[in-house]
Amino acid sequence: MKKLAAFVLILAMLLPLAACGGQPGSTAQASGTGAEKLTVWCWDENFNIAAMNTAAEYYRAAGHEDFELEVVNTIEEDVRSKCVAALSAGVTDGMPDIILVGDNWAKNFLTNYEGCFVDLTDEIDFSEFASYKVSCLTVNDRVYGVPFDSGSAGLFYRIDILEAAGFTPEDLEDITWPEMIEIAKAVKEKTGKYAFQFIPSECAFTWFDSAMQSSGTWFYDENEDADFMNNAVVREMFDVTKELWNNDLVYQTDVRDSTGIAAMQNGEIAFVLNAIWYAPTIMASEESAGLWGYTNIPLLTSVENPSKYSNIGGSSWVILESSANQELAIDFMKTIWAGDKDFYDQILREQAAVATWLPATESEVYNEPVAFFNDQPIYGDFASWGENIPSIDYGTQTWTVNAAIQSHLQDYIDGNITLDEAMQLVQETYEQTR
Repeated sequence: MKKLAAFVLILAMLLPLAACGGQPGSTAQASGTGAEKLTVWCWDENFNIAAMNTAAEYYRAAGHEDFELEVVNTIEEDVRSKCVAALSAGVTDGMPDIILVGDNWAKNFLTNYEGCFVDLTDEIDFSEFASYKVSCLTVNDRVYGVPFDSGSAGLFYRIDILEAAGFTPEDLEDITWPEMIEIAKAVKEKTGKYAFQFIPSECAFTWFDSAMQSSGTWFYDENEDADFMNNAVVREMFDVTKELWNNDLVYQTDVRDSTGIAAMQNGEIAFVLNAIWYAPTIMASEESAGLWGYTNIPLLTSVENPSKYSNIGGSSWVILESSANQELAIDFMKTIWAGDKDFYDQILREQAAVATWLPATESEVYNEPVAFFNDQPIYGDFASWGENIPSIDYGTQTWTVNAAIQSHLQDYIDGNITLDEAMQLVQETYEQTR
């Protein structure tokens, strides 16, 4: 049932839509009433919601004493599904002024719901934001959102487990995936610890998307036509995940699962492939302070000049065209999210939110040592890596590709199909659901 619901949601998001503004069937104005109040839908109380509430405090301090912000805690899946339902039907009643969108599905919304989001191209200087983030929000050379946090990716590792297996942190620098697998095997043999955690049905977002972006290309061309049989990166990552899984190097839970998080925090897992926004989850285990290090992601071997920089996740803010308080929302975003370094300093310290507004990354706060990571300037390091992430047009079919990969990866891992057969099945599934 869960897979069916997800499939229906994907199909709904792919339906073309006429311009949202003023279309027949539209109901009353959005949440605003003309007063200094905005409503926001976003998820994660300890990260996005906390940062948005801090932004409201700074906006009030900037001369908007009567400003009110209502942040509605809405899980990411519900933000997507509620917006799909409302925008498809032309309904604006009860909709917020601002929503948070995941970078990997932002282009889908902006393309399929043309006219539903405010064009901010002439309102904000987007040259001050990381280019790879701006590209996620750009359609026909117009920018429809304000980039938020970095998804700058890295390889976190347990120093004590690594050393117990006879390795040093330097052994992880600029290594390839085959070299990473050999280290993982040695770690398991000598310490009994798992290398990574994932499940094939949920891993494409982290493993395949980051690999593709590090190659400087995406799963499909500008027309969103894919050729998986000849996609060297997808083929390589099918083999990487199979090798890790079949050598018992994987703690078999989703990275977001509480059991997997507990295993990571308790020292059962040696490596974490993830973005900087995952650092607070690692740091939540105070007893492991000083035991964690980090470096760049492993390099692909199937393409020329692969990058050690990539992106996993990240999100941005968009303003709904139906908002009755567009001017206020735009000014709020310009003043704080595209203009206040002190605000970004605070959410870096309190939420570990690494900015993609580049002036904020010049702050000395980014260079402050972080005791948990052996006094390394982790935020400054990941921020600088973010500036080197290959800029990619995610297009509108990333979800569809991920679902297709995850539909057939387990069968390949289990040896039920060959790699060529897996690629053919991924191709067929993609073509049927795009």
